[in-house]
Amino acid sequence: MSHYADHMIERNRRFGTHDGVECSFTTYLPHQPAFASPDSNDMTEAEIAACVEAWMKWLHWEVYPEVHLKHHGKRPDFVATKGPLVQVIECKKAIGLPVLEQAMAWFYPYRSDKVGLPHLIYVACKKSSGRRDFPLLLMRQWGIGLLEVEKSPSRKLHYDGITEKVSEAHYSLRVQLEPRMVPGSRHQGKILRAQLHDDMRIAVAGTTGTGQFMTDWKRTMIRIETLMEDGKQRHVAEIVDWLNVNGGYHWASRSSAVSGINTSLMRQGYECEAYGFEGRGHRWKFVEGVTQKVLKTSSPE
Repeated sequence: MSHYADHMIERNRRFGTHDGVECSFTTYLPHQPAFASPDSNDMTEAEIAACVEAWMKWLHWEVYPEVHLKHHGKRPDFVATKGPLVQVIECKKAIGLPVLEQAMAWFYPYRSDKVGLPHLIYVACKKSSGRRDFPLLLMRQWGIGLLEVEKSPSRKLHYDGITEKVSEAHYSLRVQLEPRMVPGSRHQGKILRAQLHDDMRIAVAGTTGTGQFMTDWKRTMIRIETLMEDGKQRHVAEIVDWLNVNGGYHWASRSSAVSGINTSLMRQGYECEAYGFEGRGHRWKFVEGVTQKVLKTSSPE
């Protein structure tokens, strides 16, 4: 979502958000391969997520897509911060048990306090005319907000054998159900917020299988990549010493770091030269075009 076109505000007194804005939100989004056809009113999760992201940025929220959190099983589509507030938004094409389970997981009694709590929780989905009494009942009981996104497909004019596009596809977002403050979030919101880093913004919400989300392992390996890109050979002990004064590593001890780095360098395709007694020593080297970049591979944490 590199650029968004003009944002247009349509006044509607029945619409409101906790940001104090009384309006609906309409935006144009540049078409992407992950989107459905602009000539159709169908939407993919990526489109819904892109519209939600544009809305949050318009309201001046700091947005973190597909955040990998410690002690939390799944990655929320969005974690966003504004002032002291932290909110989580889950995006799906339709309201159903899968997305409600994701949203309600924050309330589970066995949830670890180490992950923290958001102050507000939303579910975002495609606007539907179908009955949703049961999902809405659950959301009201648990204080989960509902965002609905509607797509207006592009319009074309046909005349004298000529087809001319009159308007591009655009999207409208409305807050249909306001969220309530999550109990306990006043204190645990700080714990969740402390886990957010600027480099977590590399992900794109609503897409799967890309591996483009930040973890502690990737953060460590990116530091190593920065060191090794000069093409020089280095022993893993040199790498660990360098990490100690340049951001550190996520392994619990030096010995586990040595073992983990050796395994990770091999997996990423670094060139290895054995030396010493029975070749037990190893020197590693970054090889352009052979060594895999961390952010282009999906790797185990």
